[in-house]
Amino acid sequence: MRKVSLVFLTLFIFAVVGNVSAESIYDSTELKDLLPKDENYKWNYWGFVEYGHEMQVTSILKEENETYYSISGEVYDASGGESGGDYSLSLSYIVNSDVLIQAKREDMMLDSNFDRIELIRTPLEQGTAWTQEVLDENENEVTLETEITNVHMDDGHKVFTVRYEDPNTPYFEERQIKENVGVIHFEKLMMDEEIGSYEVTYSLNEETSGVQLEKSYEDVSYDEWYMEYVPSLTSMNIIHGYPDGSFRPNDEVTVAEFLKLILHSISYKYENASDFWYSSYVNAAKALGIIDENEFEDYNRPISREEMVKILILAIGEEPSHSGEVAFEDAASISAEYRNYIESAVELGIIAGYADNTFRPDTPSTRGEVAKLSYYTLMLLDLKDFTPADALKREDDFRAHLFPETDGNKVVEYDTKTEFIEHAMKVMSRDLAVSFVDRYYKEQGDGLYVIPKDGPIRILEDHTFQLYRKNEHEFYMTQVLNQDLFGPTHLMVSYEFVEGDWIIKAREVDSYTGDDISGLDAIHYETVDNSELSEEQRSTIENEKDQRGYIILEGENDNEAIVYVGSGEKPTGGYDLAIKGVVNQGNTFKIYVEETDPNPGESHTQVITYPSVTIKITNIEETIEVVTTNTEQMKER
Repeated sequence: MRKVSLVFLTLFIFAVVGNVSAESIYDSTELKDLLPKDENYKWNYWGFVEYGHEMQVTSILKEENETYYSISGEVYDASGGESGGDYSLSLSYIVNSDVLIQAKREDMMLDSNFDRIELIRTPLEQGTAWTQEVLDENENEVTLETEITNVHMDDGHKVFTVRYEDPNTPYFEERQIKENVGVIHFEKLMMDEEIGSYEVTYSLNEETSGVQLEKSYEDVSYDEWYMEYVPSLTSMNIIHGYPDGSFRPNDEVTVAEFLKLILHSISYKYENASDFWYSSYVNAAKALGIIDENEFEDYNRPISREEMVKILILAIGEEPSHSGEVAFEDAASISAEYRNYIESAVELGIIAGYADNTFRPDTPSTRGEVAKLSYYTLMLLDLKDFTPADALKREDDFRAHLFPETDGNKVVEYDTKTEFIEHAMKVMSRDLAVSFVDRYYKEQGDGLYVIPKDGPIRILEDHTFQLYRKNEHEFYMTQVLNQDLFGPTHLMVSYEFVEGDWIIKAREVDSYTGDDISGLDAIHYETVDNSELSEEQRSTIENEKDQRGYIILEGENDNEAIVYVGSGEKPTGGYDLAIKGVVNQGNTFKIYVEETDPNPGESHTQVITYPSVTIKITNIEETIEVVTTNTEQMKER
């Protein structure tokens, strides 16, 4: 399989479909569809009297169950600087499966009376209502009765009107939230004891808002579906417009143009050729095995969809599938030589066909469609190529971001934990950043200070380590070693692909006792719920669960094993059994377990229990043994 160099991406990723229109994208709206996808998206608002503010997305970080938008901006200073106030604003959007939350920090913004508020909840339909508790500026709890009062279409996008009312006062807020844009209109009731109550509003200036492109195109609108992909590709010099300033999204793409686009996507560096403008790309494609010597007679004709898919699969170094079975309605019209490549593209999620489940193999592709295909090709390349060197670099980045420059014990660049956490989240998850910042730093009146203590254990490059893929978005690196300071330890660092780059998701450290494990290879394993096992496997466990020991069950693949470890029948609750790690020692995979008895000072249920754990191990080629932390070897049942 050929290795290719990568291009850095920064946008949030959505599922790939064939010929996508605005209508098909927004048939079913989810919370993630309500906000922009681009890190450089900018909002410009104008409103009441001379009020205005602008803000821009600085980062989009996706955790396992939530997505965080970090946004910074400023309120326009109508005094021209004479007021001396702080006009900066910092805002976050937090998106999870059922609610979109706004959290803000500002002094001058004409927005909600509450620094944290639920903007909208699912289901995203008119009549959805809920009650939320919020805190005002004096930390007093306020109840807001909230409802989606209207849903209408605007240029093919849904707009949700949400009303927020305090049942105990006349106060209200109202927002209009547009798909792929966010808040486009806001109003609230100002309540002043001296001059009375009055309504204030602001609205989005759509002409000056949107993705901030270094180059704009005269013939496209930011509302078009393909503009989710064009800005990134333009900024990376992968696609370009025409000399007249147009992009021409509906123009057909030629063979030569597609070869150039694909080669740029894999960071191909070319030399100018003397024949035609595309000669260097054609020569390179032949040399790399992307096209055959006599595959195309005319490079200026439109490229078909089936030809395009074959070139793409070969360019990213994937092998064509073997069955050649594709489930499209028009599968019979797909040429035999392309079927395996199209099957591979479907399996990789690069294509999914049209809404009517057709592929239309002979249909030429447009520039807008090819932009989307190229974007996801780049993402696939980044997902595939995460190496031990990449993981070790993240270890260096982790330490550099966690321990910045200090003056004595005082942090030089950051004054608060909140600021420092935002800085640390460039290379690690929010949970990890919060955990380590709380552990190693404290806020005082004049700034942020280091708490003197030993630093975290890190992966050592000169010791044995193992890197494993959990899925297409996650890797784990493990290392087992003896350290003078910490003793025998097992460190597992997990990495997750988020918004175009790999970050450190979590770090887990376990202490080992028992056998000398210095220099051993740590083996990745996954805990398995017994409900996920087959009926036959569960029956085998049930028959043996009253006996102490372990059972090796066959996995789904030849090199995979399911291992059940149990302490046998126990007369009460309070007993426990836990996996401390799996290591490769000689020709044996050793599973280290720790058994604990009930604490005499605690009461426990007087029922029979069966402490146990089940794990899955892959790449099994040696013997499996289970050893307790006091070096006792368990018996295989």
